[in-house]
Amino acid sequence: MTYPIYLIHHAIGVTVIRELSPTIPPKTLLIGTTLLMMLIAWLIHRCVERPLVPFLKRGLTRAVTEMNSHGDQLRKRERTDPSGLEPAPSPPR
Repeated sequence: MTYPIYLIHHAIGVTVIRELSPTIPPKTLLIGTTLLMMLIAWLIHRCVERPLVPFLKRGLTRAVTEMNSHGDQLRKRERTDPSGLEPAPSPPR
């Protein structure tokens, strides 16, 4: 929940404090705003982050697999041609 708090604390927290500070005592406002931020962060975690985890995990797993596969191909090529250079293509006749 720390990342959602980080994302929202300034925009929402400052706005709430600025708007309500003339009417609510400072300690009450601080405690209430903190609790509000924690509630909103929990809702973001529960309703946004958690549902996206399976999708993101599949995408990241696929990306890492592709990167590893590409790295294996490069290593094989380096073993056959340590210079890392591929021969120049033959000119057309």
